[in-house]
Amino acid sequence: MMPPQLLLENNEDIEADSIVADDEENEDETDVGKSLEEAEPVIVKKRDWRRVREMYERSKQYIFVAATLPDNGKRTAGGELKRLFPEAKWLQHRVYANISRVESQINSRRIRMSEENQALEKQLFQKRAKEMESLQMGEEWNDSLQSKEEIEAKLLNKYEATMRRERAMTYSFSH
Repeated sequence: MMPPQLLLENNEDIEADSIVADDEENEDETDVGKSLEEAEPVIVKKRDWRRVREMYERSKQYIFVAATLPDNGKRTAGGELKRLFPEAKWLQHRVYANISRVESQINSRRIRMSEENQALEKQLFQKRAKEMESLQMGEEWNDSLQSKEEIEAKLLNKYEATMRRERAMTYSFSH
């Protein structure tokens, strides 16, 4: 058993602790009882922080998508996205789509464009070949001042320019 003096000190400590706790509770009660004007800035700060955090997340996605688009200097990334994905759901000028879905759509579009370019190149080559055959057979009279070699060189230069353009497009889509 404890001596009575220690019991008294312990009781005083307990009472002092309870007084401090009561003061803290009273402070909490006054916080709860704050007027609406005093509590409003806290709510606004939380709302602003949430909005800033959401904007940061969206900007990371936007930067990623903008980095995957070719930089031709004519269009903004947002406008380019709207043009590329008209079926996407837009809300307040922001696209709500998974990045993986956007990546797959971009890759499929690149593949489709590459196939279309190859088909157009093949058609152009066949057209030029027919023109060359008709020139060689004399079916179509060419009354230009250029010689046959100059005409063939010009057609070959056009074909090479088309090939260079295709390689440049392929390179720009891959980087």
